[in-house]
Amino acid sequence: MLDIQNDHDYAQRGMHQQRVHGLYQNNGINQIINSPVEDFDEDDYCDMLFKAACILNRMVKEQGLMTYVNDTNGVSRVATLMMVYLALFIRHKQWNNLQALQSYLKTVYPQGRPNMEMVEKVIEENKDFQNQQYKKW
Repeated sequence: MLDIQNDHDYAQRGMHQQRVHGLYQNNGINQIINSPVEDFDEDDYCDMLFKAACILNRMVKEQGLMTYVNDTNGVSRVATLMMVYLALFIRHKQWNNLQALQSYLKTVYPQGRPNMEMVEKVIEENKDFQNQQYKKW
């Protein structure tokens, strides 16, 4: 599991991160990585999204793990992260048409509302990385 919440997110909901992670472990989810993604500061948000996408890629592609991305609201941050992941790491067939990629995301995650400006920013700031990923294919 990739947990993108921070301590403040848990506290707002009257929960404790270690307790929640313990519940997941009690149910057989043993690999839990916390990589908080905060959307308060645009530059930090951009960096945190890319870092979380790197971790997600390592979990899925390198370790072969089926990975759940945890965020209590799960409306914007997860959807934004998934758009970044699909465009930069998976290079989904719609990676260069973000509106079409967003439409695809809605078919599998209807409640998601990605921050499209942030998706564009992360992709723009990591174009060299994306080109390197493309060459690997």
